Amino acid sequence: MKIGELYNKLTYSIKKTEYCYSDNTANLNNVPKFNKVSFAPYGSNMCIVLLSLNRVNLTIRLLTSVEYYIPEFKGEILIIDNNSSAAQKKLLKEFTSTCSCPIKIIELQENLGVGNARNYAASQTKKDWIMFLDNDMFFVEDPLESVQQAINTLGVNFLNLPLINYDNKSVFALGGALFTWPTNETFFSGGGSCYNFKTDLEYNDLEIEAPFLSDFLFGGACILNRQEFLDIGGFDRNMFVGFEDIDFSLRLYKKGYKIGNLHKFVVVHNHKPSSDKDDIEAEKKRFNNDIIKASAEAFEKKNGLVVYDKHTEDWLKQKQDQLITASTSKKGDEIKKRIALIVDVKNWAFHNIAKNIEHHLSHKYNFTIYFQSEYAWEKWLDLYPILYKEKYDLLFFFWRPVYKHLFSVDLKNYLEYKFSISRNQFEDFLNETILLTGVYDHLYLQELDKQNNIDIFNNNIDGYFVSSHKLMNIYNKISEYKKPYCVIQDGVDINKFYRKKEKAFSSHNSPLVVGWAGNSAWGQSEDGIDHKGFISIIKPAVEELIQEGYAIKLTYADKQEPHTHIDPANMVDYYNQLDVYICASDIEGTPNPVLESMACGIAVISTDVGIVKEVFGKLQKEYILTERSKEALKKLLLNLIKNREILESLSKENEIRIKNWTWEGRCERFDELFDYYFNQKEMGKLHKKQFPYNSAIYREQLHTNEHLSNFPEINNSQLSTNTTKDTVNTLEQISLEKAEAFSELANYWEKNASEIKSWYHKEYEVLPLWYKRFGHIIKVIRKDRSLKSLFSKSQ
Repeated sequence: MKIGELYNKLTYSIKKTEYCYSDNTANLNNVPKFNKVSFAPYGSNMCIVLLSLNRVNLTIRLLTSVEYYIPEFKGEILIIDNNSSAAQKKLLKEFTSTCSCPIKIIELQENLGVGNARNYAASQTKKDWIMFLDNDMFFVEDPLESVQQAINTLGVNFLNLPLINYDNKSVFALGGALFTWPTNETFFSGGGSCYNFKTDLEYNDLEIEAPFLSDFLFGGACILNRQEFLDIGGFDRNMFVGFEDIDFSLRLYKKGYKIGNLHKFVVVHNHKPSSDKDDIEAEKKRFNNDIIKASAEAFEKKNGLVVYDKHTEDWLKQKQDQLITASTSKKGDEIKKRIALIVDVKNWAFHNIAKNIEHHLSHKYNFTIYFQSEYAWEKWLDLYPILYKEKYDLLFFFWRPVYKHLFSVDLKNYLEYKFSISRNQFEDFLNETILLTGVYDHLYLQELDKQNNIDIFNNNIDGYFVSSHKLMNIYNKISEYKKPYCVIQDGVDINKFYRKKEKAFSSHNSPLVVGWAGNSAWGQSEDGIDHKGFISIIKPAVEELIQEGYAIKLTYADKQEPHTHIDPANMVDYYNQLDVYICASDIEGTPNPVLESMACGIAVISTDVGIVKEVFGKLQKEYILTERSKEALKKLLLNLIKNREILESLSKENEIRIKNWTWEGRCERFDELFDYYFNQKEMGKLHKKQFPYNSAIYREQLHTNEHLSNFPEINNSQLSTNTTKDTVNTLEQISLEKAEAFSELANYWEKNASEIKSWYHKEYEVLPLWYKRFGHIIKVIRKDRSLKSLFSKSQ
């Protein structure tokens, strides 16, 4: 929806006008005598200024987002610490030492307040431009090109950044407007967003055609020309916190300065209340009524305008009450929502995630974990009547293809025949329940697969997340799907994976010990590709180095070689015996062994997959393979063989970086996910799901033994040889809406006719018992089987 059409969403009393300009005017920036300071490419003449007062985890999240989303940033970052606690400052300094961008921390001996600290920062940098950000913000896109365009288009020295709310979807602020209305004696003045979308629209529903002008500058989310800021006098020193940006905007208005607004959402304002003691005390001081009232009195004396009234006082009291409640309330007082977490099998990746969600969020929700492996083969439909009977508030299926079953005609018939549950009853249940999933892999991204899964993403689920920013970029570009809610990466349990004190790295006189763990055959049955790189890259690289006379040893745990199996409880010992862990995968959602290795304080060599670039520090990033090849791996291994002292440096950096990838932090994202969709349901904003839902192609993916055969808990004797190698495909129905695609689909199925025939004749064992018997009778009638075969051997 174009923002220019949304006049009815302008905040009360705000009007809109037009701005006319010529693109050629921006060329004046290139005229030396014109002396206009331009915004340089890659932000090389910009300083990002952050104010820090405890809440260091938020600052780290912001810095991590700069590293990931603005990797080409050539400017600098300046952190002004407003006298945080010693422990918080230590954590911040540790983390910034691992960052790839230039960061300077200035520690103040007292809290100067917001405006004074920003004034001080402006005097401490020599860059032409400053980006002021509150530390409870983080980037979701690279802003630099859009900032350069906005400054050139509008010719401004002051620019607002639009803000996304902490729910990752709704709009916190778009455009800055001064509000002024009469009182009995003078005028009341304030500042805020030009638009008020409430919950009607989300930021990705909006198309902002171009940057635009307004008359209020958000002090905590703006870009400004440093010299102009200083010349105007900066923020008022008598306003410790509160109203300093209103005062500054009034001075800009008085002098006739333009204030621009960026035309792209790039920042989230993560302003949720904290539960940390130091953070709560800092917030109490920030919202202290006496402090803010003193700032208001200074404002009124200076400008002759009122900014503090009973509404302000009531709002401050409400904030204080919330903070007091946060520091004293007992968890678990409210009625908890009930959530079912449905994973594939016990004690594997999805189960580990589910256990951590339950552990960290059980104070707020009641969780039940189900295992698909307990409902396999002839019991494949039995789970759904149980879920129907339990009436959970939210169902979370980790393995998204299961939603094909949940919305299938087979399930409809089964429910009606065995349980007398009608189609309408089950459809009502699906619409009364929130249905979510996650994308943890790079599967099903071929064009036909994407078309085949439209029903999952657009009808069957209410929402989903992805496990890495790489996947976010991919799924945001699939126009047929609804967009992911957010990124939720996997975490690591640093109580389970850690560096053992007695362990030391190998010396120059002993072999460099490298390792790998996983399933070397993963995905090969689908396309014949060595996706894990163990067979074609890691093993040959180590073998060649040994043949060339270098001291190196490979120790591994491959699911294809049972004698190398390591019990999960002993993996910490395995990692601790390594010098280097190697990940040579071509695709990964989250390479969990990389996180576990980092927690155990060992070096990692990896391809650029999943979360690698997000979690690696500046030194560890040098050990991302420039190309996925045996030769590139050998080069990095040789460097470590010859320079063993680097292992200690990588170890220290990894142990620092991994502190911010704990499950406690990851589960905060799950809390945000659940909160968002519970709110959406409460507001009636979830779409109506249709049951059963007919898709163009029905690909039976849960029966794909390729997925379940990875797990030793399931008896592999139940799997036919062919089924473990091939995806079981059936053509269920071609809907009228997809008629235009019939020719393409027919060609596809013609090519796969032999596979379908093989499935029909040989692999009916995976189907329900009643279906098997019926098929058996048909084969006897067709004389494909003898009449005697209908009876057991005992008969």
